[in-house]
Amino acid sequence: MNRRSPSSLCGPFALLLALLCAGGPAKADTWLYRPLTVPSGTAAVDFGFALGHHGGPDPRTGPGMNLEVAFGVASNFDLGIRTGFRFGVAGRQTRADEYARQFETETYGSLGDRGSFADEAMANPEIRLRWALARGPVLHLAFEGRFFLPIEDRSRFGVMPAMPVSFRLGSVRLDTGIYVPIVFSEPNTTTVISVPVALWIQASGRLFLGPDAGMRVWDNGATFKTYPFGFGLGYALGPSTDLRTRIFFRDVGNSAAARDFGFGIAFQFRT
Repeated sequence: MNRRSPSSLCGPFALLLALLCAGGPAKADTWLYRPLTVPSGTAAVDFGFALGHHGGPDPRTGPGMNLEVAFGVASNFDLGIRTGFRFGVAGRQTRADEYARQFETETYGSLGDRGSFADEAMANPEIRLRWALARGPVLHLAFEGRFFLPIEDRSRFGVMPAMPVSFRLGSVRLDTGIYVPIVFSEPNTTTVISVPVALWIQASGRLFLGPDAGMRVWDNGATFKTYPFGFGLGYALGPSTDLRTRIFFRDVGNSAAARDFGFGIAFQFRT
């Protein structure tokens, strides 16, 4: 079978870039100035769709979608929940819903995290609590607690303390932080230390783009590292609506793992 290479997905990015570069709004409309938490009394809804690809001797490509809702409970605190849906055998095997998570790529707790294909059509729900600790013109800092609810067969409960950080300087935004998911799997608990780094550049009034990378150190009885990498484009459709699209590789640390990647597009609506 012919295997699609990552370069074959560059066409949609080029087309989207050409379509979105027309016109620009006020700075307040740009995603670079969105806070880490949802403002009090408002809600944010993320809806995404993706195709996940698994390479190797038996390549497969399948679809999935992500759905997330977050509510601003107080001026510095929000509550969110998300889950995903995988369509068909290939969608389940590639965990395609995770590629649809365009606005936050740190996702764990699936059976596939332990080296097996996910075999459930619905992904484990995640419940998120986030507190904004600092909200200045340059630095945004928050503390997050997340819970993975094990509805997938043979999956296990998990938690994730995290500290997301965002720096803004002119037309550049750097998103990073530290995420420590702990999944109480058997026979060994799986612990990860993840440090993502995403650089976003405001290319025009509404358009932003840039790479995101990182390192994840896994320990589930054996210790190993993975290196996720992606490149994304975003567009502020208005003060309350953003679009984002990205190609994402779960691990570019070795040639075999780099054959697994996905392409997604998502919208975020805020009330």
